[in-house]
Amino acid sequence: MKSMGFEWRPGVRGWWRRLPVALRSPVWPGILVSLTILALLLAFHQIVRGGVQQGEMRRVAVAMYAEALWRCKALRGPGMRETCLAQLNEATDIDATLRAQDLATVAQISR
Repeated sequence: MKSMGFEWRPGVRGWWRRLPVALRSPVWPGILVSLTILALLLAFHQIVRGGVQQGEMRRVAVAMYAEALWRCKALRGPGMRETCLAQLNEATDIDATLRAQDLATVAQISR
């Protein structure tokens, strides 16, 4: 039995012939392809949605940092200004350290 350009093995041919006629209908491959395409589209949607949310969170974080930096630079006393900038940079350093630790944890889990 030849179909779609490939030779069916005897075991597969027998299995195919034992299936009920309703399952051997040409509709099932179309349904399977449609469900596969739907699953791929849903996975793509989730990935893009996650990327958009991550980008939005980054935009908000950058805007908050810029506003805090502006407030620090607007302080009148040089001592207060330096203290404020030091605290702001310290918070940024802590965030970078936590991100590095998260990346290390993910790398260990993925091994």
